[in-house]
Amino acid sequence: MSTHLLISGVPACGKTFFGDWLRDTRGFVHINMEDWHNTAPKQFWDQTWKQSTRPFADQITRLHPRVVITVGYPVGMLATMMSFDQHGITPWWFDGNMATARREWERREGRSSANIQQFADIESNRTQIISAYGSHVITTLESDAKRMGCEDIANRLRIPAYPL
Repeated sequence: MSTHLLISGVPACGKTFFGDWLRDTRGFVHINMEDWHNTAPKQFWDQTWKQSTRPFADQITRLHPRVVITVGYPVGMLATMMSFDQHGITPWWFDGNMATARREWERREGRSSANIQQFADIESNRTQIISAYGSHVITTLESDAKRMGCEDIANRLRIPAYPL
């Protein structure tokens, strides 16, 4: 069974942590687009997905039967993110309490002001984002900083245990 996921969402809501967990416990290849600066896959992503998601999606679906891509919310690219579903990669949105997420994000070292702008962009587009992702929205971070566990997220995404 093939499972290809594209997880975007609010910063500090556990996208990368969950991707790593899927790699470590469920046999996924985890592609963290935020860690791939100036690499060939990142350049391929940047060059192809803005014109058409199909070439990138084709590469991903051939790469491995289980792939999770984690990426911060690309402002202005909502329609593009949703188009991956047509090519066998299911988009999911990791949502959370914005004030709590911002505090968590600011505690991390090396975070740029561009990422802080991302919070404002998400807030101003929140209605559209939630509407577009529909049933593929998961609240992973509550106002009390409680996080949804990876096992619970995997169950919500209907990801079978590994090996199959």
